[in-house]
Amino acid sequence: MNSIYGKSGGKTEVLKARKAEEYDAHLGYRVLEALRNYVQHRGLPIYRLEYNASRQETDAGTYVKHIVTPYLSVSRLKEEKGFKSEVLEELVAIGDLIDLKPLIREYMESIGRVHLFIRELVKNDVRKWDSIIVRIQKLYCDTFGEDAVGLAAVAREATEKLTESVYIFEDVIKHRQWLERKNQSLTHYSSGIVSSESRLRSV
Repeated sequence: MNSIYGKSGGKTEVLKARKAEEYDAHLGYRVLEALRNYVQHRGLPIYRLEYNASRQETDAGTYVKHIVTPYLSVSRLKEEKGFKSEVLEELVAIGDLIDLKPLIREYMESIGRVHLFIRELVKNDVRKWDSIIVRIQKLYCDTFGEDAVGLAAVAREATEKLTESVYIFEDVIKHRQWLERKNQSLTHYSSGIVSSESRLRSV
């Protein structure tokens, strides 16, 4: 967003405000942002990994369900310092050992909402940019009577020295549109479980 619209004003400021809303509304967002900074400047914050296994009886047979839980130690974060104090106080109110999984899911849902917001925010501009690319390709085809294998817009100095080039092709547009269709729902992580469970299909 900064590279397209600049670091201040317009859509960039609108996005900053939207991210601030998510930050204020969701503890998971605040904790994971603080953890990211902690990892960058201090170290690994995971205090304990807990492994559990339980038998699951199903119509297809008996399975063993394995669960891995990463824990934060609030007291340890307090001792080592370097963790955002305001967020740390919120964690103190919850307890010492904190399961990270719900916080991670909440954070990912916040990021998903921000991402969907960005899509909507730039939708009209993206539509214009797409149409420019398609129009340029059509102009080339109509002018030379052949499909463009490789097409670029170039900038030259008075000395004919090439100073900049931008390749023009539809593949990027098609790939983005495919990703948008594939990832229409980005806010369902609280209700999702990652599993390697499989069922044998009868032949």
